[in-house]
Amino acid sequence: MDPKYIGSMIPLGNVAPPGHTSPVDHIYFEANTDGHIPLYAPADGWITHVMANSTKKDANSDYVFDSYVVTYTICDGLVLDFAGYVDVNQSLKDELAKHSDECKSGITKVGHDDAGERQCDYQNLNFKVTSGEEIGYTERTKTADGGYNLPFEIWTADYNLPSPAQTDWSYYGDERYAHNYCTFDLYSGDLKNQFDAKFGSYNTQAIKNSDGTMSPGTPEFVQRTVAPVCGTLDQDVVGTLQGMWFSHKPDKSDKSGNVGASGQGISFIHNNIDPAKGEVVVGGELSNNIAGTLEFDPAHSGLINREPSEVKADGQIYCYPGHIQTLDAQNNSFDGKILVQLVDNHHVKVENQSGTCGANEAFKTPYNFSR
Repeated sequence: MDPKYIGSMIPLGNVAPPGHTSPVDHIYFEANTDGHIPLYAPADGWITHVMANSTKKDANSDYVFDSYVVTYTICDGLVLDFAGYVDVNQSLKDELAKHSDECKSGITKVGHDDAGERQCDYQNLNFKVTSGEEIGYTERTKTADGGYNLPFEIWTADYNLPSPAQTDWSYYGDERYAHNYCTFDLYSGDLKNQFDAKFGSYNTQAIKNSDGTMSPGTPEFVQRTVAPVCGTLDQDVVGTLQGMWFSHKPDKSDKSGNVGASGQGISFIHNNIDPAKGEVVVGGELSNNIAGTLEFDPAHSGLINREPSEVKADGQIYCYPGHIQTLDAQNNSFDGKILVQLVDNHHVKVENQSGTCGANEAFKTPYNFSR
């Protein structure tokens, strides 16, 4: 995508529970213009896989493709997945028509409002593309709350590189996690600098009017300035609380999603825009169906809001107080605390309780997570 169309790029490691309790392995794009935004082949290579989604039907009640995920193989082992194509060019459509497809209807995915009523999977393609060749387009659209969608997403995996050894990747149902790579580290010079300057997000602070009502404020771009500006996916630190914890390993025969994207876990990490901020990300498995993100300023001593990388298996119960949105039918909020104890390198106990953090915290019915 031409940088002039990009408002911002949300770095790796974003969270949005319950759908994304584990830091996400892809980059989201915020566009700054309406209408068609052209999308180009990122380099000489091959389109090797296309997932075509249908959420609409025509006058004959036939499904009509309205979004595409396009996979580029740049060289053996270097694979880029681009999601958000509203349409693709005719030559690619003609190529797809030559191949048999595997289609499934009624597709749903935890944490996604609409993952496509029908998906058609075109595999083992070998469609040659040239760097800069226009492949299709995306578009920014209004959302129900008056904002805009995130029209484009990119995953990059380099299977030639070893996966980080500190993490047990068998907990993840998607091999891309273990081989994640920052897409824009593949660029250099002025173009890379233009992209790197886009990493961050727009934060709109509401304005309180004189009559007590609230109005949207002017969006302010908050740039990520901490290296790597592309963000960090894997935050696990062995022997500490920091990182992602799971309730169980994924069923890899279930292709509807993976543990990291289904809310089946909890993470103690740092924010992907401002890494100085700590986050407890709850996927919805604690009591009262609590799901949300509790943000805190890490402390480097004591048992309250302790920096996750400093929490060890010392027998102590640590406490994180704050506000979390719940998923119950009344859409209530939870003001209380998250209690946590690192049992050993692979097990942790967690419980949410009401009230404030005290001097002698104790579990009642803790939940167990592992990694």
